[in-house]
Amino acid sequence: MTVSPRPFFVGVYVALFAFIPAYLIGVSRGNMLWRPVGEVCPDRALADHGPRITDSVFPLSNRCHWQDGTSTELVPTSANALLFIILALAVTLFGLGTWVAVRNRTRRSTLGGLGHTTST
Repeated sequence: MTVSPRPFFVGVYVALFAFIPAYLIGVSRGNMLWRPVGEVCPDRALADHGPRITDSVFPLSNRCHWQDGTSTELVPTSANALLFIILALAVTLFGLGTWVAVRNRTRRSTLGGLGHTTST
């Protein structure tokens, strides 16, 4: 009995499709939607220049830095954890699907020449 690699590759597409809403939720929860600094960073002993923001697209990060050296991360850690879990799942499923496909092809080629001879 051979196992089809198709379900593994379908799982890769499902995982990558799930990545999109998870990413968008992380962006919205982290207030990364191009809002002014005053709206994004909560008021807190603003210095002359106010807080500055650093952000990253992957992994998701939107951090407010204040003049006193403190900072606050606005993106929940669960958002990045979920993104990495989804990507790890996609990579694992891709690897398993590739392994099954190669194994099936190898079995077909070795079984094709063995045990199929007729004796006279």
